[in-house]
Amino acid sequence: MQTTAKWQPTASQARFHDALRQLGCVITGAKHGTQLHHVVGSSARYDKIWIGQWWVLILRADLHDSKLEASYNVTDYKTEFEDRFGNQKSVFMRQFQRLIGAIALGDIKFDYKDLPPNSVIEAIQSYAR
Repeated sequence: MQTTAKWQPTASQARFHDALRQLGCVITGAKHGTQLHHVVGSSARYDKIWIGQWWVLILRADLHDSKLEASYNVTDYKTEFEDRFGNQKSVFMRQFQRLIGAIALGDIKFDYKDLPPNSVIEAIQSYAR
């Protein structure tokens, strides 16, 4: 049986998460009260590529946390969330492009080697359930 520690983020993934958090909520831009949403779960693989810790969204708590009972939180109301904000793949890609821009402008100090590998981005873009 696998332990949960196996699916903890690597150092690069944790730095990627931290950089995304600096951008704030991908929908509202809020810098505080945000949560990390794993789009397909932290252990998810696609075409044998571990995408779970890379395919994440930084969301304001009410857009993520089911305990807050917002009628459009992604956890309980995926369809409503996606109708309102776009599918999670496109939301992730907007967030990713925003991060690249912030790094290029020097707004966020980040080592490009800690970005998701191209194979991960390609797997996310081609992901289909």
